[in-house]
Amino acid sequence: MSRPILTIIFLMTCPVATAQANDFDKVCHFFSSLEDKNNQRSMSHKERNQFISGKISNQLSSHSNARIAWEAIAFASSEQRYALFKSGAESVIKRKWDCDAMKRLAHITGEFE
Repeated sequence: MSRPILTIIFLMTCPVATAQANDFDKVCHFFSSLEDKNNQRSMSHKERNQFISGKISNQLSSHSNARIAWEAIAFASSEQRYALFKSGAESVIKRKWDCDAMKRLAHITGEFE
């Protein structure tokens, strides 16, 4: 393959990678928003998950790696949710990723307790 074609392919994929990276940060922001809700402590696991999933489905593309990751791990064991999402984020964005709000809330947000 010629160098210009490789360059074009690379440039075409950069915005997608950037958008995906921002999507993981958006999910982090959604968890920060959940943490700021006055009634989040009285919400059930499912109610918190509905809050997060609603934000994700309204604001992220159905092809978003961050959306796909959360939809999968919402059913995972509660103590593994944050680590699984973090691992997926770092795999996609190729750098360290952390989210304090998600770290505090992921284990009490999901389909199962």
